[in-house]
Amino acid sequence: MNNYIKHTFSKPWFSQSETCEVFSISETWLKTQMRNLMDEGRDLKELGHFTIDGKREACFFPQMLMDWIVNNKIQNMAKYDYEIAEREKLLPSLNQLTEGNNNA
Repeated sequence: MNNYIKHTFSKPWFSQSETCEVFSISETWLKTQMRNLMDEGRDLKELGHFTIDGKREACFFPQMLMDWIVNNKIQNMAKYDYEIAEREKLLPSLNQLTEGNNNA
């Protein structure tokens, strides 16, 4: 598990739309990652995903999602051009989150 990137988020969890805004990712990208995990028979909890009865949107624990992104999208050995492009797109968002935390 990734222990070197920690960020203090403003809330312990976010709705799916808030998560996308905080991480500067599209809902399409997030839903694709969720679908890929389910297709592999893995649990969405790996992403920090959970639901609350009565709430329309799924929710995420942001630190768990950040750890998953780093471990599965940043640190993995990219084999294809689209994986390299995806990593290059995610790095600025993570850098922005961690720099903001260090300046607080």
